[in-house]
Amino acid sequence: MKTKLNYLDNPLLTENTSTYQNHGLDDLGHYLTLNNTIFYPQGGGQPADQGVIAINDSLIEIHHVRMIHSQVRHYTRQPQIFEPGCVANSQINKEKRVTHTRFHSAGHLLSNIVEKMHPDWVAVKGHHFPGEAYVEFKAKHSIKNIDLSQVDKEIKQVIEENLRLESKFISGNELSKYCPNLPYSIPAEEQVRLIRIGDYPFQPCGGTHLLNLNELKIVRLIKAKIKQDRLKISYDLA
Repeated sequence: MKTKLNYLDNPLLTENTSTYQNHGLDDLGHYLTLNNTIFYPQGGGQPADQGVIAINDSLIEIHHVRMIHSQVRHYTRQPQIFEPGCVANSQINKEKRVTHTRFHSAGHLLSNIVEKMHPDWVAVKGHHFPGEAYVEFKAKHSIKNIDLSQVDKEIKQVIEENLRLESKFISGNELSKYCPNLPYSIPAEEQVRLIRIGDYPFQPCGGTHLLNLNELKIVRLIKAKIKQDRLKISYDLA
């Protein structure tokens, strides 16, 4: 059964009440499912949330989360078997969520700025894990070096402008209107969530994001490396 993703509507929500549905076991371990969730499942370059779920008198640690066939699986250390329909009260680790959200928004800002300053490079991959974050770009035509100090300067300036982040949902068949240069396709019948920073172009994204850029504070660019037709820019937050 498809899980309703409450974090898409409110990324600041850290507590939630839902209904226990079932339990199971797969290659990642024991898991339980809920009718809706605030736990972000690992994917899209963002780590999974961690936290606890209280059901009846049990306080259950959730150490990993994944989405399998539109169903969010909350992974536990032990099998958790309850009567379907039980009330489940969830609480995620707020500090980790905020950190993951900041890293994800920083990655989008970096890709926006590089694509604007250097149109020959298009972002194709984002990895927003703390301590190992980077955005990877692919050359459209000729391969050109970039001045990382100028990108860094532009990032600082845009953060000071405190642009807002906007999200909206569209159908897959509308995607080309908002993202004409997207390097991959999405089924026409699928619902797509878009993210935009200020007036920068919309980007498809299912992750959690900040409301305003001033919450980023400082983005630190570590290095830029070109290999064949790929540019990889590593970054961190201060």
